[in-house]
Amino acid sequence: MPESLREPERGNSPFRIDVEPLDIPHLRKVSSILFGHVEASARARQLNHLLQESAAAGERCGILVARDLDERTLGALAWYIQPGRTAIATPPGVVPPAGNRLITELLRRACREVERYHIDLMFLTLESHRHYMIRAIEEAGLKHLANLAYMVATLDEFPEAPPRSALKLHPYGETSPSKFAAIVEATYEDTLDCPALNGMRDIDDVLSGYKTIGQSPTSLWYVIMAENRPVGCLLLADHPDTESLELVYMGLIKSARGNGWGLAATQYAQWIARQLGRRSILLAVDEANEPALHMYSKAGFCAFERRLVFMYRPTPDESGQAAEEA
Repeated sequence: MPESLREPERGNSPFRIDVEPLDIPHLRKVSSILFGHVEASARARQLNHLLQESAAAGERCGILVARDLDERTLGALAWYIQPGRTAIATPPGVVPPAGNRLITELLRRACREVERYHIDLMFLTLESHRHYMIRAIEEAGLKHLANLAYMVATLDEFPEAPPRSALKLHPYGETSPSKFAAIVEATYEDTLDCPALNGMRDIDDVLSGYKTIGQSPTSLWYVIMAENRPVGCLLLADHPDTESLELVYMGLIKSARGNGWGLAATQYAQWIARQLGRRSILLAVDEANEPALHMYSKAGFCAFERRLVFMYRPTPDESGQAAEEA
């Protein structure tokens, strides 16, 4: 039987929130509510993405569906747990006359659901044109983390040879996992890319999350070397179905910044994309990180979308107690 929560949305107009499986039959019933704001082709991609994530999450996922007393669907939200002790929630979709109150209640319920799995953080990514939801999201207890610029560079921007640079790339397999993790963690010092996340997660959990992106995890991960010492890392993910490569993360240790090595590492990534026969390379960057934005623009990247990222962090008591109850 689905779990339910009865809450008044407005005045004497009660509604309930049911927890349902994140599968094809249930997704189809609420797809127009969840993805009614996007074009049909994009809706299909988002549905497929959710199904892939639900398959990976097993039973650690669900759809929250709000209904009134006449069984009319008022709103919906999907959530799932990822490796690395994180959860993802989709922005709630609601139908008139339901509004911000229902958005807030759906997210509050999502927070309670994911707390059962002892997560460190839950993330929600919101398209910039849906900014009208910000207040309702924050009233649910989520905090604004960053505004991300999604950028792309295409084949005509890729170098035909590796950049002339003091940098060398050493594959992940040539370094012990613990040493690689230490290098990645060192690049977070005084970073301008989502600095609010520093110290919130164990580095092994962060890397576990990165390993879920693309095909052949770690096959395109590199230690960036200069003068026979590690100075950073480059983590790429392959998406052959879309003929694209993703720059998941690139970072330099503090003492190695300011030498133009970030641009060289980015050009290495573009050259690798060319060698793999990929037509584009994509990335997301914190809009507050102006040096990175300038560097990526110099490498031929153009912004094509902007999104707002929110996070929910359970208190240790909430997360631990929920895990015991689960």
